[in-house]
Amino acid sequence: MIWKNQTFQILIVGILLTSCDAFQEDVAPKGEDELVLTEGISALPNTPVFIDLKKTIRSSEAVRFSIGAAPNKGSATISDQAILQYVPNNDFTHGQDVVSIQLLNGVGQLIDTDSLLITMATSADSLPCFNGALSDYYSVSKNTSLIIYPIANDGYCVESTSGAVIDFMEEPAHGSLSQVELFTYRYTPEADFVGREQFMYELTLIDNEGATFYSIGQVNIEVTETSFGCDTMVYPLTYEMPDSLSYLDVLPFAPSPVCEVFTWTVHLKSVTSGSAEVLNSGLIRYYPGTDSIDVIDYSISFGDQTFHNQITIIIEGRTDDQCLEAIYDEYQLSITKDSLGTRDHPYILNVAENDITCSTDYTLQIVIEPEIGVSSVNAEQMIEYYVENFESDSTETAFLYQICAGGACDTAHVSLMLEF
Repeated sequence: MIWKNQTFQILIVGILLTSCDAFQEDVAPKGEDELVLTEGISALPNTPVFIDLKKTIRSSEAVRFSIGAAPNKGSATISDQAILQYVPNNDFTHGQDVVSIQLLNGVGQLIDTDSLLITMATSADSLPCFNGALSDYYSVSKNTSLIIYPIANDGYCVESTSGAVIDFMEEPAHGSLSQVELFTYRYTPEADFVGREQFMYELTLIDNEGATFYSIGQVNIEVTETSFGCDTMVYPLTYEMPDSLSYLDVLPFAPSPVCEVFTWTVHLKSVTSGSAEVLNSGLIRYYPGTDSIDVIDYSISFGDQTFHNQITIIIEGRTDDQCLEAIYDEYQLSITKDSLGTRDHPYILNVAENDITCSTDYTLQIVIEPEIGVSSVNAEQMIEYYVENFESDSTETAFLYQICAGGACDTAHVSLMLEF
């Protein structure tokens, strides 16, 4: 879709309207980037991230967006409303991923490119303050209302926040919402409706200094035929396990006080690193593998209703035996014409120096090239970086690299601050 955004009114732009619409904002000051994504966001396993790209442009042109380099640990799509959706892979439970977004004009010419760094958090409690809205998942029986609290996993820190506002971007298609108290709402499905309800919301957080942080998230509600309450508590679960234990027994759902069912059936699908079995009691017994974070993929049935779910196991006090995790790097480089930082005298960046790897036998590869300068991997598996164009207005650039060892690979983002 091509959009033209001017005080949030759609304008007809000649022939551009035959294919789609376009955004336009105030003209960007000369020398500034025209596409400005947030520096990064933390996500939770198996939880999509949404970004409103309309809020990221500073262009006077009719523009549209496209995915640049595809992410390595998830998938990314852009809706016709310019909403970026990033869905992490099931096995992406720790580390980082990068989504590259391109800003194009009406005829498809590249205007600007920027990247979004996604860091996987282990739990909602570990999300940084002002992180941004993340998707929420609920389940409820038909003809039964449900209390939702969307802000619970959105990086809302009371002590650091002077204000917070939730605005729903759309009404539920198959029910209604009413506010119970601050940030708490009651969803009531239509009579006899069974199926999935989805709606988006905007979150604006204001810190104690008056800075605002805008983000969007999605509420997902599964309305089922069942008349009991256990299904309302089937959602991605996280358990912590001391490294000293040889196994851990976990409940495959979080029971509801109104649960009328005392039996359930679990079918295991996969375990990322360790192994698991279902006990006669209905509990899942987990045996740890080599990773410090593991994911159990399974389905659980109450009567004739079956739900897919995942459990994340965090093993406390352990570093992955595979010892491979690429770590974000940042460098400040002084570029001197005919000297340091040029083709004949490139900077040598040892980006793997702070990566977690037990083996010295690893390989590096550049995944996304920097917008300014040239990067390459030398024989010593270090990054050589130099600049050819000394007339650039920008002093910041970045690239994405991949490190591989022992059959495993991981990626990380490298930020470069340039002084000419």
